[in-house]
Amino acid sequence: MHVIKVFELNSVFADVVYIGSIHPCHRANCVAMLSAGKPVLCEKPLAVNLKQVKHMTDTARQKQCLLMEVNQTKECTLLAATKLTVYDLTILC
Repeated sequence: MHVIKVFELNSVFADVVYIGSIHPCHRANCVAMLSAGKPVLCEKPLAVNLKQVKHMTDTARQKQCLLMEVNQTKECTLLAATKLTVYDLTILC
């Protein structure tokens, strides 16, 4: 795993950035990464209010980068069953 520091925003070592900082820092961290053209996976909650989320999503749209809220979970029975089901199905798009 390579940790991206602010001065390494254009690092070739990271295709996607995962933000797991404390909640009040999510907006600043995400906007910095999105502005550098990095797709962002941000730990839940995405931001502390709707105004911050709008700023983040506007930046993502402007830079044409992925911004996705994620929830880190440990392996659980339901998740394992879901993975099994998905892997066993043929999904047609």
